[in-house]
Amino acid sequence: MKISLVSAEAAELNVDALAIPVATGQRLTGAALDLDRAMGGVLNEMVVNAEFRGRIHEVLPMPAQGKIAARRVILYGLGAPHDLDGQRMRSAHHELAASRSVWTASRRWSRAA
Repeated sequence: MKISLVSAEAAELNVDALAIPVATGQRLTGAALDLDRAMGGVLNEMVVNAEFRGRIHEVLPMPAQGKIAARRVILYGLGAPHDLDGQRMRSAHHELAASRSVWTASRRWSRAA
């Protein structure tokens, strides 16, 4: 698995997957909201309609359907903001990486938030 940090618009990154962290009860902001706009609002719709709640260890891969350069977007939950600490972040990232075998056999993905 190759992880790279770059300075570019998330929608322009030509990667297999973009990972977006979401805390429980929080809406998308910043680069995640820009990415949502590029995808036609589907990410925010999943969060607002509680189809994705941002619970710890919750992971939702979605195909980008050609709307952005990445092949897919993955929402992953961080849990409640007041419980968020280093251990919870590690746990959420571990779950994201562990779920990788479910959504792809590829080796390239990036995190946008």
